[in-house]
Amino acid sequence: MSRYLKLFIIAAVLLTVRYALAGGPFEVDAVSDSGVAQQWEGNELKWSSEDGDLSSAVNNATAKQWVNDAMSKWTSAALRDSGLSSQKIVVDVKATYQGSVGKDVNETNYLDYNNSSEGQTVIIFDKGGAITKAETEAFDPNQYQYIPGLTQLLVSDSSGKKIKKGIIIFNGILLESSNPVTLTPEQFKSAIQHETGHLFNLDHAQVNLDIATPCDLGGSCPDAQYIPTMFPELKTERQGTELKIDDKVTISWIYPNTTLQSSFCTITGEIQDKDGRPLQGVNVFARRTESDSLKKEDVRAMVSGVLYPACFNDGHYYLYGIVPGRTYEVMYEQLSPLYTGMSGFEPLKNPPSGFPQQNITAGDGSTTVSCPSGGQTIDMGTVQVPVSNPCPSSSGKTTSGSGGSGGGCSLIR
Repeated sequence: MSRYLKLFIIAAVLLTVRYALAGGPFEVDAVSDSGVAQQWEGNELKWSSEDGDLSSAVNNATAKQWVNDAMSKWTSAALRDSGLSSQKIVVDVKATYQGSVGKDVNETNYLDYNNSSEGQTVIIFDKGGAITKAETEAFDPNQYQYIPGLTQLLVSDSSGKKIKKGIIIFNGILLESSNPVTLTPEQFKSAIQHETGHLFNLDHAQVNLDIATPCDLGGSCPDAQYIPTMFPELKTERQGTELKIDDKVTISWIYPNTTLQSSFCTITGEIQDKDGRPLQGVNVFARRTESDSLKKEDVRAMVSGVLYPACFNDGHYYLYGIVPGRTYEVMYEQLSPLYTGMSGFEPLKNPPSGFPQQNITAGDGSTTVSCPSGGQTIDMGTVQVPVSNPCPSSSGKTTSGSGGSGGGCSLIR
């Protein structure tokens, strides 16, 4: 094991809503399979908190402020358009604090909030780790010591398109020196930024994997500023310092405003297997080409077919927030085998593998694309990846359990 820490940040999803963890939305409509990412009802995340402290050094007021600061970053996501003179807000969602539930939530009463009944969305500060332990001891009785947060989206409406209730449990034991692993406040705030992203319905994102892989939390991490908040593993405290372009693009297309739709373009296409069937579970990304730094900074990704349940016959991807007049290359790659099981990517437990990273060429054979003005769509057409499809050949979706995990947690490897 490395002498540095490797901390996974993974959202837990339980109870009434479908789980989806990959390069796009965390939850999608699995009622009518419309290919729509779930949104908070009324585009407003209304959250409450409990009265307890997060740790011996972080009191309730400070913990609430950390959460509120993280929420504000998501609700004010902004991008630079072709003018590049200033950033423009591209998201239409808000977070509203509803006050305290009026009690200290602990292991004896947290199930009053962590259930499938309609009610408040509550942020719980698990000072001693007992709630986190109760949620994870079936997997490993000591695992809770390495879990900074669990996010669960609990209730959606009958249409399958609106989120009505969720919960986050933040484990303050990781801020205590007596714990086997102790995070700094800045590292913990990065975990808060990640988990609140899941609460807004953001998924994990495989962006700049080559940069993130050699990094260790607490150790050296060159180019740490390019690892997105929603990368599935906490590699550096800088992941929560500011949102990266992929983070901003994802929350903005789930909750778009007119600026995103009119000032930016979209790249789309479809991934198929070697036999011409729609292929889910392939990571597709677009990145700027003008310089090495822009290749790292201006990137957005989506996993093919992630807008539908596992083994649904769809292999499309949509890459939003493309800046007009700028040049991009579009590439596909396999999802990293480092992140599997509860830390894996959806919509498939067993995404296709064994193929190299490749360019997706435009219709004229060019390896780069651009759009002249906002509001346009660049269609990359269909590309076949030379692999077998892990899904059955029957049409529609499978109910055989080939989808993702029913729960998740944060781990240190």
